[in-house]
Amino acid sequence: MRALVLAAVLLMSWPAAAAGQTAEPAIVVDARAFMESYARDLRAGDRAAISGRYDRSGAWIVNAGRAMFVPHDAVVQRYAGTDWVAPAAFEWRDLVFIPSGEDAVTVVGRFLWTPADSAAQLVSYHGQFVRRDGDLRILVEDETLVPAE
Repeated sequence: MRALVLAAVLLMSWPAAAAGQTAEPAIVVDARAFMESYARDLRAGDRAAISGRYDRSGAWIVNAGRAMFVPHDAVVQRYAGTDWVAPAAFEWRDLVFIPSGEDAVTVVGRFLWTPADSAAQLVSYHGQFVRRDGDLRILVEDETLVPAE
C-alpha cells in the first residue's frame, strides 16, 4: 500500500518537477514585489511611502548587532526630517527569501547605496516582514555597513 501511495505522489508531482517548476509560497512572491517597490521608493526619495512600509506598532531597528525598538511615529519623523537623504542610486543584491508562515517572511542579502556626494557603500540587510491588514510591514530591519576588503 505504501508503494502505491508513493507512486501516486510521485506521478502527481512529476510534471512540475520535470518542467523545473517549483511554485514559490505566496508570501515570497509578495515579499519579492515588496522589495522591488521598496527600492523604487528609496530611489525616488518617497519619504511617506518608505515610512509607510513599517509596522504601525513600531519596528526593531538593528545596526551592527545593536537593536532598538522604534515607535512608528519616530520612523515617520526620521524619514520626514532633514537627516535622511535619498540615495543617488540603490540596488538590492543577493536577496534570499525565507518564509516563516503564511504571513511572515525573512529577507537577507545586501544592498548597494550610492550617496550623491560619495562612493557607493555595500550594506548587509536582514529584514523580517509581517502581513498586517493585507500588506507586508517591516517589523525588524538590520542594516550594517560591510567593511571594505
